[in-house]
Amino acid sequence: MEEILGTQAPLGGQRVHPKQAHAVLGQRHSLWVHDGEQIRSSLLRTLFFLQEVAQRDGTVLFINRNPLYEPLVREVASMCRQPHVQTKWTAGLLSNWDQTQRQLDHYASFTNRYGDWLDQNDKSFPMYLRMQKRFDGLKSLRSLPDACIFLSLADNQAAFREACQLNIPTIGFLNTDMNPTKVDYPIYGQTQSLQWMHYVLESFALCFLKYPPSERG
Repeated sequence: MEEILGTQAPLGGQRVHPKQAHAVLGQRHSLWVHDGEQIRSSLLRTLFFLQEVAQRDGTVLFINRNPLYEPLVREVASMCRQPHVQTKWTAGLLSNWDQTQRQLDHYASFTNRYGDWLDQNDKSFPMYLRMQKRFDGLKSLRSLPDACIFLSLADNQAAFREACQLNIPTIGFLNTDMNPTKVDYPIYGQTQSLQWMHYVLESFALCFLKYPPSERG
């Protein structure tokens, strides 16, 4: 609990969503404060779920639009060998999976054939750069994910709707003003705290590192 409190996770925003009344203690200097025990229990519930996903060699898709968290998400996703999206959401990426899979296969084929040559000769083509920006984090996504992790629900509503439409379990970081009812695994806490995000994403990584691919299944 001390580690969680040290990340400034409890300090929320100036508003509280009615559905979060059970998760806050009150206000401090005009800011609502999350209950540390609610934060802890929401995180533990999510970690148990992710551990199950990792144990059966499942896939989680990290979805982030906040530039502040891009390096952290890229590092953690790479450690876990999981895909990530950190650009504007492409409509139909999940709901039109057959088309997405064809595009990913095309990108992989092009990269395998020409990627090294382009890098060695410092060549850049606008179409290739657009494909690289859009698909590079998705190379390990070979089927619909077993869960989607949203670092900010407010910035990723289109992706969230697609995940819900397909009944893909959702994990979402929630500040005090956000509605938790549609999120399968809400994690309460300050969404603008880099310390808190670092703490949680490291915990996510440990779930997958605990089960090397040879021990999954």
